[in-house]
Amino acid sequence: LNQFEQDGLVLELADFDINQAIKDSSAAFEQRCTEKKISLNLIFSDKELFVNADINKIQQVIQNLLDNAIEASEKLKIPRNISLTIRRINHFLLIKVSNACEENKESFAHFPSTTKKNREFHGWGLPSVKDAVEKYNGTLKCINEEKQFIVKIMLFFEKNTN
Repeated sequence: LNQFEQDGLVLELADFDINQAIKDSSAAFEQRCTEKKISLNLIFSDKELFVNADINKIQQVIQNLLDNAIEASEKLKIPRNISLTIRRINHFLLIKVSNACEENKESFAHFPSTTKKNREFHGWGLPSVKDAVEKYNGTLKCINEEKQFIVKIMLFFEKNTN
């Protein structure tokens, strides 16, 4: 374990299996998905995928993305599907979360605005995800196509051979 400061934020870096971290993070949403009849599919390209990162920050990103996807899915009629895909290509870690949506927009100049009434206290999910992604010199892109809202994240990590 080591500490790394990036723009005033201290990251607690450690080696961990990001697939397991995602499974652990998504487990907190299983009951909510079941109750709302939402299918949550986790897709991993590898059985294990070790990275050197701050597990708490990574889990916070996943939880924000899943929470947003579930909220959007709750408003839809069936089918309600969410998929989270993770894979590594060389030194890049790709995370994709997609959920069905009613509107089709080509792209977003900024993040979609919150649909909640009290905007002062809501609408911080995607900006906080973007902030965390940027701590790893990564990118975040929101796309809306074919009635799917898709968040794509690309993070750079040194290759970990665990």
